[in-house]
Amino acid sequence: MLDKDSLDKLEKLFLKIKHKTIIVEGKRDKQALCSLGFSNVITLNHGGLYETAEEVSGQEVVVFTDFDHEGRLIAGKLNQF
Repeated sequence: MLDKDSLDKLEKLFLKIKHKTIIVEGKRDKQALCSLGFSNVITLNHGGLYETAEEVSGQEVVVFTDFDHEGRLIAGKLNQF
């Protein structure tokens, strides 16, 4: 369990990014964030990586990927755009 300071920092982060476009890998990731109140969540499986990058071009986005090899590759490619 997180201590109060960590929970406060997490809450501030959530409030800061709540209205930004968030890119996640799959539908379960999207469902989890939507259950926390996030509404503008895009999954990579709805389209390809490049299509997603074009869709959010010019926007400030947040990328949440898994901490596995594929997730690091996806985040790295999206950060290049």
